[in-house]
Amino acid sequence: AVVSTQSTGMETGTAEYKVALELELWKGIHVREMEKILEKRENELVEKISNSYRQHFAALNAEIEGSKKTCDKLVTDYTSRLSSIEKKKKKKKKKRGVETQG
Repeated sequence: AVVSTQSTGMETGTAEYKVALELELWKGIHVREMEKILEKRENELVEKISNSYRQHFAALNAEIEGSKKTCDKLVTDYTSRLSSIEKKKKKKKKKRGVETQG
């Protein structure tokens, strides 16, 4: 970090100037370290949130698949019952037709 004599109002080479330089350098190092720590924490949080969403959506997908299977079974049962009723109606019509002819 370069500190100009104009911005500090100090002369180069003085103890005050050296301290100011060291302080600016330390601040720069400290800021970079803090940025690294914050970036690491941010990445950890993103990973946690991503995992949470993955688990949540996996559970929802499992629930949806279960519902689909239930619906498919209901449709199959309903279709089977309708088919059975249709067959019974046809048998009754045939019997009635034979009775009326005889």
